[in-house]
Amino acid sequence: MSWAGEYSATKKADASSSADQPCIARGTSVLLKVPNPFDLKAPWTKYEIFKAAVVGCSLFPVRLVVGIASVLLQAVFAKAAALGAPLENDRGCLCHREPFGFLRRVIRAPMCVTNRLTLWSLGFWYVPVDDRRSNTSKKVNIIVGGPHMNLADIYIMQNVFPPVLGAVGKADLLQVPIMCNSGVAGQGIFVDRKNPDSRHACKEAIARRASKSWTGPPLLIFPEGTTANGKVLIQFKLGPFSPGKPVLPVILKYHCKHYNLAWVDENANMGLNVLRMMLQFANFCTVTILDPYVPNEKEIEDPILFANNVRTAMADALEIGTTDHSYDDVWFSFNAIKGKVSQDFEIGQVKKMYDLDLDALKVLLRRFKEFDKDNSGTLSKGEFEHALQLEGRQSASIDRLFSFFDTDNSGNVSYREFIQALALLSGRCSSLSQAKLAFLIYDVDGTGRVQVQLLRDALEKSVAHTAISGEQPPSKLLASAPASGDLSFDEFWKLIEKEPELLETTLQLARERVGLSFEESVEQAAEEKARRDQERAKKAQGKKEK
Repeated sequence: MSWAGEYSATKKADASSSADQPCIARGTSVLLKVPNPFDLKAPWTKYEIFKAAVVGCSLFPVRLVVGIASVLLQAVFAKAAALGAPLENDRGCLCHREPFGFLRRVIRAPMCVTNRLTLWSLGFWYVPVDDRRSNTSKKVNIIVGGPHMNLADIYIMQNVFPPVLGAVGKADLLQVPIMCNSGVAGQGIFVDRKNPDSRHACKEAIARRASKSWTGPPLLIFPEGTTANGKVLIQFKLGPFSPGKPVLPVILKYHCKHYNLAWVDENANMGLNVLRMMLQFANFCTVTILDPYVPNEKEIEDPILFANNVRTAMADALEIGTTDHSYDDVWFSFNAIKGKVSQDFEIGQVKKMYDLDLDALKVLLRRFKEFDKDNSGTLSKGEFEHALQLEGRQSASIDRLFSFFDTDNSGNVSYREFIQALALLSGRCSSLSQAKLAFLIYDVDGTGRVQVQLLRDALEKSVAHTAISGEQPPSKLLASAPASGDLSFDEFWKLIEKEPELLETTLQLARERVGLSFEESVEQAAEEKARRDQERAKKAQGKKEK
């Protein structure tokens, strides 16, 4: 059925229920709607308040004392174990090249006890382990864990693989008092993410740890690279898979009935997240150790394939899905959530479909927030009308346009739908989709038909504009259209098939009327990026001069 046919069928159905109800032809969502891995609501329900009151007056003081004592003791053992063994700096990547000797291993042995006490203070009385390895004696030096949800992840993993594990983290963590000692004692790898040379050196360090010659603690990596809500596994970073060596997949499944422990969204404050963990009667997590994943020749040559296949195996074991959210999505989601905007799409898909980078999406997000006057995270019909400068049109026409963009029939236009609207205006969608939008824009009375004279008047303005700018005027447009009357969508579409220039001309006029475009956002983003690059260059030059 054609779009016009769907329109007519909808109109008949609406007429049978209410003669006054305007017919609305709904568009189709082009951007795939996916679960948002960074979205989390953590309300203080009556039950949560009750638990906080009971635990706060009983278990919490004990947990607090035990937690502080265990963390301090662990720092003492860690500091002693690493005393006299400083990290080596390789192009900004800090790590140990050789495993610790026997004496240092003995000194850090009690850390398995302090680690377990810390875990108990966070509310984990018991952590069951489902070990599915066919041969537990086979040593694998790279452990990939997921989903990465909160601070407890590292303590849980070290409880399963005592006494300590090495980990890959930001070099900034070495500035965090107490906690940095455990990272050094576990012979972790610390990278400066802003330094490309440091990232390359980190990959080489991971490759050395992956080899059989490494006899120190296994290296734990959470390949998602950030915390998420645990409902899906996001895109894996390639660090643990680039060496092409076997990895040991370990999955953590939190059993959260009343309070989700994930460190994201409304739970993004670390202090509050830890406090609420400690105020639970008990927290539950099951650890499942899968068989080591040995890459085949194709996976050794293609780390992306290797990473995706391991992620699929882990997701299947967890019975959850996967998404291609990446580091760009992490940044964008953090800033979107502050404006209550839901990111229910993948930035990678936007880049692929519309050739928009993260910087351009930042600009568009700011514009979206400007239109979102009530800070609800979506555009109401009134806000949509203001954003597209539709004042003065008949309400039926506005209703049809709004319905066309409200693809999920929610009664509001989300940021994903807003992006799709601009994609249509910018000509980055199919001709049929653009034609639907052009038709709705010129159906100013909301009758389901477009006046030929209105098109002629609009094109005359376009001719005048192109004459001034020196462009080729659309002199032959509407040559095959009737002299007067109106057009249905089918007739409008047939006209566009005969005269394809008509579509771009009408959309250009629509873009001028709406006053929004991807191109403006891309240009503004490029200007802002150039300005930031200049500022960084000046700062770097200043540091060199000092």
